[in-house]
Amino acid sequence: MVGSSLSIAGPNFILNTAVAEILRQFADRLEGEADFAAGLNTLIKETIQKHMRIIFNGNGYNGDWAAEAEKRGLLNLETTPDALPTFLAEKNIRLFETHRVFTAAEMRSRYEILMETYDKALHIEALTMLDMANRRILPASLAYLKELSELANFRGRMNGLGRLPDRVFELCEQLYARSQALEKAVRAAEQIADATTAGVYYKDQVIPAMNALRETADGLETVVGAQYWPFPTYGEILFGV
Repeated sequence: MVGSSLSIAGPNFILNTAVAEILRQFADRLEGEADFAAGLNTLIKETIQKHMRIIFNGNGYNGDWAAEAEKRGLLNLETTPDALPTFLAEKNIRLFETHRVFTAAEMRSRYEILMETYDKALHIEALTMLDMANRRILPASLAYLKELSELANFRGRMNGLGRLPDRVFELCEQLYARSQALEKAVRAAEQIADATTAGVYYKDQVIPAMNALRETADGLETVVGAQYWPFPTYGEILFGV
């Protein structure tokens, strides 16, 4: 299953080339069989026994398959920087050159394009998140905090109201700190010229910083008054049309 922004052409040429190679191997073997039917049955049996570990009939959408795949010794490449380098594995270059689909240079070119696309997409997403946090969420939260603080002081911090301004203040401080950490990571990524090195950095440093900032923003969304929150909620998006 490809991402919504991707073309199905990529997975298709890879799958079709792999199938063509296997069919070539099958044909070469069966053409030398004196008894075609017996040879075919033997080939089917051997193929199933050899590759049985890739067959899984459980729920592939939860953690069961990931755990089972690891147990079976199968790859589980969860991110683009983990998965893309396998495209340039020697056996894969040999496969595409054998079937005259790509040359090694063409494969490296496509690899660079895909990795640079990943880097640029994450860069744009990180900058967008910083803009949302610093120019929208933080000002709205501080405005709400100002009203809460004035009300709490007016009421003499009676009952438990005094705790709410404290909570909003803590989250605002955390949001600012985490936005600064994300900006630092993004600026560092901008200095990396190599697309592969940058991709690994985005995966290991920028994405965790983005997730941390998102966690704090989600926390603020649950406590900031609805009239202050600068973005529509999922409920408003789904049911407010």
